[in-house]
Parts: sequence; C-alpha cells; structure tokens
Amino acid sequence: METNKNNFFNLLKLVKDHDRWMDETINLIASENRLSPLINEVLKSDLGNRVAEGWIGERVFPGIAGPRLLLCIAIKPNKPLLESSNRFTNL
Repeated sequence: METNKNNFFNLLKLVKDHDRWMDETINLIASENRLSPLINEVLKSDLGNRVAEGWIGERVFPGIAGPRLLLCIAIKPNKPLLESSNRFTNL
C-alpha cells in the first residue's frame, strides 16, 4: 500500500515539475502551448468529462442540458468567423 502512495506522490511531483517547466518554456507548436486559466477551470470541472453525440439540440444523451446551453452561448458569436475561415471546422 505504501508503494502505491509513493507512486501517487511521485506522479504529482512529475506533473508539478512539468507545469513549472512549461511556465519557463515557449512552445513553437500551437497544440503544445498552455491553456488559458479559464479553459483550465472548465476542463477541471465536470464539463471536461462530458460526452456529447449528435448535433446541438439533437443530442443523444439527456444529461447534458447545462453543457448544451454553454455550447450554444460559446458558439453563437464565433460561428461566422469559424465558418468563413475554415470549411473543415466542426463544432
């Protein structure tokens, strides 16, 4: 049991070391950059683990009413920009 506890704390230390390193690094690949504090908060919430299948308003899973509203609010002002800049954008 002690080994599992040590492994857990070693993992946490590695994560903190990585975060510290990322704070001191400039990544030249966009997908490797740090997320904004707001996005980090959203992903740490229950929303970070939600599954949504189907189009907005026609989702298969009934337990996503809150996330559906959040998506609608987030998409509305950005949809014209995304549609005009990239025909492959899928929200």
